[in-house]
Amino acid sequence: MKDRQLLLFTDSSVHFCSKQSDIRNRYAESKVMETSFANVKSKLDLMIEIEKVMQFPDYFGRNWDALEECIQDMKWLPAKHYILIIHDAEDCWKKIPEVVYTLIEIWVDSALYWRKRETAFHLVFTV
Repeated sequence: MKDRQLLLFTDSSVHFCSKQSDIRNRYAESKVMETSFANVKSKLDLMIEIEKVMQFPDYFGRNWDALEECIQDMKWLPAKHYILIIHDAEDCWKKIPEVVYTLIEIWVDSALYWRKRETAFHLVFTV
């Protein structure tokens, strides 16, 4: 079971890589968004950073439900595929792992939603 989950986790939607070009080349028609989590110290910081980079609408509520709703909508930013590249996340993993974990859970659920619509939806952590 764990191997299957890891495959889903890494193959479908969440990646850890040193070369983002591999993902960029695979999904050439993607909307690529890049940000840094260097200054993310809390859930609110994370929400603000994602809100900014993904150009969320003004009604975004900066909570987990609102995040899920927005990333499963994306009408304001139409694209064939979506890739969010996050740099400098090491401190987040150490200081607020539960926040990063929840982000990944929501992202994986949303990636499954987008897969049914034949849209790739990737989260890339650079290492």
